[in-house]
Amino acid sequence: MRREQEISERHSRGPAATFTFAAAALAYIEAGGETRFLRPILEYFGPALRLDDLDNAALVRAAAAIYPHAAPATINRQLITPVSAIVTMAAEDGRAQYRKFRRLKGARARTRWLTPLEMDRFLDQAGAHLVPILAAMVGTGQ
Repeated sequence: MRREQEISERHSRGPAATFTFAAAALAYIEAGGETRFLRPILEYFGPALRLDDLDNAALVRAAAAIYPHAAPATINRQLITPVSAIVTMAAEDGRAQYRKFRRLKGARARTRWLTPLEMDRFLDQAGAHLVPILAAMVGTGQ
């Protein structure tokens, strides 16, 4: 019954309508795409999720399930970026419609610079063997 519905839908809406995320991921891997973070994503979405059904809401649910305690930067790097790469490649191949996924915003920490006096105190308390290294790092912006 399911296969019959898929064939009917493919015939009426075209092959892109039934192209799955798993098939797109396989094409991405075969083309030499990065596989480092794909296993948990593929396990979560399974073999039947159609690429047309993948949207920002699905990614938010996946992030909550796969990375419940992760920072936004981690979710962007390990979930949204790989999914976006797979969907973009499928769109370039004409097998899906191109779409852009929303990245999560993280709390931006403000950079606090040391004053020259604070740096002098810091170097005074550092071991003698570390002073040249620390001074070089601070002096070169490292």
